Amino acid sequence: YPSYLMSNGWNWPGVGLVMASDAGMLSAMKAEANMSELPQGLPEDQNALPDSTPIFRDSERCEFGFRSANVKSFLAWYSATLIRHGRSVLAEAGAALKKANCTASPDALSFSVKVSGLHWHVLHPSRATEACAGYDCCTDDGADAYSSIAKMLSDSYF
Repeated sequence: YPSYLMSNGWNWPGVGLVMASDAGMLSAMKAEANMSELPQGLPEDQNALPDSTPIFRDSERCEFGFRSANVKSFLAWYSATLIRHGRSVLAEAGAALKKANCTASPDALSFSVKVSGLHWHVLHPSRATEACAGYDCCTDDGADAYSSIAKMLSDSYF
């Protein structure tokens, strides 16, 4: 999963880590989301539980929780960034097939993807494991990352 570093050791059911602290992601975050730094309270321990991580505690008990304006903006940007990346990968696959003069129609081709079902902590209001992996299922009651991913995969890239 993108939110776990196996070199750090992983114990189920940890929430994972948000992977947005490298120079490229920070630059994109500043340019696209007008945010100069990551929100406070993100997990520092990938094996932490939601209620032991400030940002994912029940929002009624945390002034900078997952549904606060700043964090909602960040999580929506993070999710959208990963959806854009998926679109780019699929577009490159389509371009490579065209460059190789693939004559098969898109209907005759089969692609597969793995959409990780990050099911632990889905009953917690923050859905922290999904949020750390870039799945926006917590910023509001209608947030549904799995539908967004399915939509991205259903778009035509050929």
